[in-house]
Amino acid sequence: MQPIPILTSKAFGLTVGRLCYQLIEDHGDLAGVALIGLQPRGILLARRLRKELQRIIGKEVLQYGELDITFHRDDFRHRATPPTPSITQLDFSLDGRKV
Repeated sequence: MQPIPILTSKAFGLTVGRLCYQLIEDHGDLAGVALIGLQPRGILLARRLRKELQRIIGKEVLQYGELDITFHRDDFRHRATPPTPSITQLDFSLDGRKV
């Protein structure tokens, strides 16, 4: 039996677009906002949001980074194989930012 997708590709694109418009409605020009993707799988959504926000606004509008939380998870000691951490790429301070 094949898995049934929760959202089709088209529906997911509409959801991402609506989320981006909601972020703009809630935070205006997104000044002082940082978008952080959590490694490993959260970066896929964060990259998609970043790309869509750039398309909507027409320019780079927010700080973007990727954070590895491997050793902050409560289950990393219970895995059969040791986890492999990913790279954290956070080239700016989060002080005073909305994340």
